[in-house]
Parts: sequence; structure tokens; C-alpha cells
Amino acid sequence: MTSYDEVVGGAVDDVTADVIVSNFALVDEEGTERLVRCLPQLLAAGGRIVIQTVHPLEIARDVPYRSGWRRGSWEGFPVAFVDPAPWYFRTLADWMALFEDAGLYLEQLREPAPPGGGRPLSIVFQLAPRADLFGV
Repeated sequence: MTSYDEVVGGAVDDVTADVIVSNFALVDEEGTERLVRCLPQLLAAGGRIVIQTVHPLEIARDVPYRSGWRRGSWEGFPVAFVDPAPWYFRTLADWMALFEDAGLYLEQLREPAPPGGGRPLSIVFQLAPRADLFGV
């Protein structure tokens, strides 16, 4: 297994992928920015990046809607989960700015909601490298 720091540091520069997936795993500020910026170079021609995270509007329901560090919570989990880690919240606009800065464009956005309707709990970004930057 390779860590995000190793990926950013070039440990997998000789590897290409058809799809890179991050499922609720991008939780810090600067590390996430560095990682997202290096992902396009790891894609094979025609490759895509899929990122699923907590929906920004779901998290910002009771607090100001701005990017920044938030306290973690294990609410709803068994008692064994007692020390939640802080995580970096991004607004939708800040996610889009990060993707643009990385040379990615949003190909598709999905907002999965609970069965029967309701507010979306997560957001899924499907991204592709910009052809003008990466020649794909």
C-alpha cells in the first residue's frame, strides 16, 4: 500500500491508472490539495478520477458555509469510537477551484440521496484531465 505522501513524492510515477478512486478519504487541507494536483499525471489516456465525500450542504447545515477545519464526530457509531479526528471541510466552490487548479474538469456530479428521497448525504465528482493541459 502506498501513502498519499508517497504518491505526491513520486513513488508511483511509473504507474498509470484508468481510474483513480477516493471514497471519503480526502480529509485534510494541504495534503489533499497536493494529492489532487498530482493525480492527472497518473492517469492513462482516457482515464478518470472519482471522488466521493460528504455533501458540503449536509455538513454545513448548522454552521457557517465556509471552508475550514471542523471537529470530527463518531455520532451514531458504537462506543468503541471515542476519539474523532478533525477534518478539513470544503465548500462546493472550493472543491471546484481545487479541481480547476489541478487541471481537471468536472465531467459528472452525482448527489446520492437516501432511498425514498431526502437530502443527499454525499457528493460524487467524476473528473477528467483538461485536454489543453495534458494532451488527452
